[in-house]
Amino acid sequence: MLRTIVYVAVASALCLLIGYPAAYFVARFGGRRKGLFLVLLIAPFWISFMMRMLAWIDLLQVNGYVNKVLTSLHIVSQPVNWLGR
Repeated sequence: MLRTIVYVAVASALCLLIGYPAAYFVARFGGRRKGLFLVLLIAPFWISFMMRMLAWIDLLQVNGYVNKVLTSLHIVSQPVNWLGR
């Protein structure tokens, strides 16, 4: 538990050390390009989120890897519709 608290403290400190100067730069010197700077800061997080969602869809679709493994091991008799589509 102590290790988790230390990790959280280090991660929070790093986020503050990186985030505040970036936010200060955008707020102070952004000018007309403030929107562009914000998009450039947010885009990597959004792309990461989208890639994870697409990976989950590939895994959980009716003919995805999870259903192939479950049917090949005879855990389920037919593929499960995990996504409800």
